[in-house]
Amino acid sequence: MNTAAQSSPFSLRTVIIMVAASLLAAAAFVVLLAYAPDLQSGRDGGAHPLSTAATGYRGIVELLDEVGTPTVMVRDEDGIVRSGLLIVTLSSTTDPNALKDLAKLRKFKPTLYILPKWAVMPLEGHPGWVQRLGLDTGSAQQLLSALAPLHVESTKPPVTKKGEKPRQFAVGNVVQWLAGSPMTPLIQRFNAPVLASTGDGQMFILAEPDLMANHGLKDQRTAALAVQIIQRLRPNDGPVAFDLTLHGFGQTRNLLKTLLVPPFLALTLSILAAALLAGLHAFGRFGPARDEPRALPFGKAALIDNAAGLIRRAGRGGRMGEAYVALTRDAAAAAIHAPPLAEPELDALLDRAGPADRAGFTQLAADARDAKTPTTVADAARALYHWRRSLGA
Repeated sequence: MNTAAQSSPFSLRTVIIMVAASLLAAAAFVVLLAYAPDLQSGRDGGAHPLSTAATGYRGIVELLDEVGTPTVMVRDEDGIVRSGLLIVTLSSTTDPNALKDLAKLRKFKPTLYILPKWAVMPLEGHPGWVQRLGLDTGSAQQLLSALAPLHVESTKPPVTKKGEKPRQFAVGNVVQWLAGSPMTPLIQRFNAPVLASTGDGQMFILAEPDLMANHGLKDQRTAALAVQIIQRLRPNDGPVAFDLTLHGFGQTRNLLKTLLVPPFLALTLSILAAALLAGLHAFGRFGPARDEPRALPFGKAALIDNAAGLIRRAGRGGRMGEAYVALTRDAAAAAIHAPPLAEPELDALLDRAGPADRAGFTQLAADARDAKTPTTVADAARALYHWRRSLGA
């Protein structure tokens, strides 16, 4: 039995399963990391369409779905621009400058802005719940000033002779309403406008959020009125959109998400497929990796071959005779210890120094200069070489 197999605590199948599980877990982690901001539940007690708190608006979304009116959550600027009726719920944490930017995008488009009314704080021991602290007219006025030159007022409903407050809708013990101009009241309660249009005529402001907040919809008459208001403001049969960007639930752009959506999704899948094939290839390798041979080997022979190749490629082989003549002259002069002379005198001295039975240096040099082809140059150079060797150079 194989000793390595005996010493391994895991089988090959177990290792493959563990590696595959690790890769899947890593892929799931990357996807969740990219889409984490979009997967928030919204159970934070805020005044937004995802909140189930008393001052939230999850109830009106579900109520519209129940009566057959489609709804959609808007998380980006493109959705803000393209939506039909957009309902914008405001809270004390809403940025007035961001609200102004949204209002510019919604110019001449039907938009219902719901002002805040109550100051709340999280209810300890009940995640997503809130407890009411009192009125928050200051936040409502600050946000209203970012939309229109109107004012927020609040009054208690009148008391009848029997000491009972008239229940036109469930608004608690205080009614919040709008004052100032220009505006066109659409709904009044206790002779005070709680819903009005202003600006370009497509901007609708609801001063009384209890008409649509979760805690107000527990009253059937209030719920019916909320649906009627939305249906009245709805321009067509398209879905009713609810803004989430002002509450921090907008779609964020990041590099990971970009790689997971078209058109870059195809590139991402291609890279993953290439990595998978590379891994499979690595598992199937046999023996150690071999280094590629050097493009230019070491040694004198390689240097000479490279130089000859360069001369041949440059087409300069027929012009090397003169250079070899000069090289031979210098080597022979050094061998016989010739004094410094001009070329004619030095060539005559070399002729006398050479063997008498062979052609002299002057003749061999002329033959080398007259050679024009690589073959004749090589023959002339060979003759000069043998002549130089006869001098011991």
